[in-house]
Order: sequence, then structure tokens, then C-alpha cells
Amino acid sequence: MKGLLHFFGEDLSKLIKQNAGRGVRVEGDDIILEPRAVTPPPHIRGRVTRAGIVGGKIVLIFESGRHPSVLQPPVHSAAYIYHRGGVLRFGKLTMNDADLEIVGDRPGMFDFFQREYQKQLVAGYSKNTPANGLVAHMADYSHFSAHVSAQT
Repeated sequence: MKGLLHFFGEDLSKLIKQNAGRGVRVEGDDIILEPRAVTPPPHIRGRVTRAGIVGGKIVLIFESGRHPSVLQPPVHSAAYIYHRGGVLRFGKLTMNDADLEIVGDRPGMFDFFQREYQKQLVAGYSKNTPANGLVAHMADYSHFSAHVSAQT
């Protein structure tokens, strides 16, 4: 495709309408993605070490270069999100050298919606761990999505 465009004296940047606020820009034949602008808050910040398309979705792999030991979350659950290391910021909370496990309230499944995580967090509760970590028990997003569907 690139060769065909160049044959007609065109490149990708001339054919795509760009909106700088969306986090995507085109330079020549390259599509440049700015993950912080593409995704909703809370934002992920780090160095992208790999990128690809899997199942029709853009997948970004962030890596710090450190290779910690095997993760062992404090609460044993079939469905959870576990953050360890680095700095996490959500709401007014900042965790340095983060140790945060997020667990849903449905056995074996956790419906988490990043854009609406605040509702899920407020409906749940949190417990500190002996290792100065935090376990956040969140309400499953399905509790909220059912109410939204019923109202529309």
C-alpha cells in the first residue's frame, strides 16, 4: 500500500484528517500514538517496550526494566488486578513502591471499567495489609451497568 501511495506522490499524512487532542498523529507514513491522550483517566505512564495489534485491538506493553520476583497478591482470588512497584495515583491517593490489589465482589469474575472506576471504588471498601499494601474490594461494574440500561 505504501508503494502505491508513493507512486501517486502521496503519503499517509496527506490522506488522514488529524485532531491533535486525540493522541494520534501521522508523520509521513508513520502513525504516532500518545497513550496518555488516547486512554481515559487514570493515565498509565511509562516506557512502551512492545506494541502490536492483537484481535483487532492495539496492545501496549510497558516495562520498567526491573524484573521483580513472582507476584503473590495478598488475597487469593480467581479475578483481580494487582499492581506492584512504581507510583500509582488515583483520586487523592498516591502510592510509591505500589502494592495494590483490586478484587471484585463476584466469585471467579471481575467486571472492571476504567472510566467508571471511582463508582466501583466508592461502593466497596479497602483494607491495609501487614506489608503496607492495600487491598481494594470493588463493586463489580455489572451492578452499575444494569441500572444505566434500565434508565435508558
